[in-house]
Amino acid sequence: MKQDWIIDVLSDLGKFAKDNGMDALASRIEDAQLMAMVEIESKQEETLIDPVRPNNALLEVAFSIGGRSEQN
Repeated sequence: MKQDWIIDVLSDLGKFAKDNGMDALASRIEDAQLMAMVEIESKQEETLIDPVRPNNALLEVAFSIGGRSEQN
């Protein structure tokens, strides 16, 4: 994957936020990391998904992996 670097960058930012007591920011960065994973995977499989729509099955999987529900 040519776009994997963004996952690593987000991971580093999330660790920095957690280590410095920025819990809300760390949570948002984790969400962004999951969204990046979803979008990268969708591009690889050449599927048409809308990452904004809450009823998207792939997005639901990403949220369940992250331990959050879409209603949060």
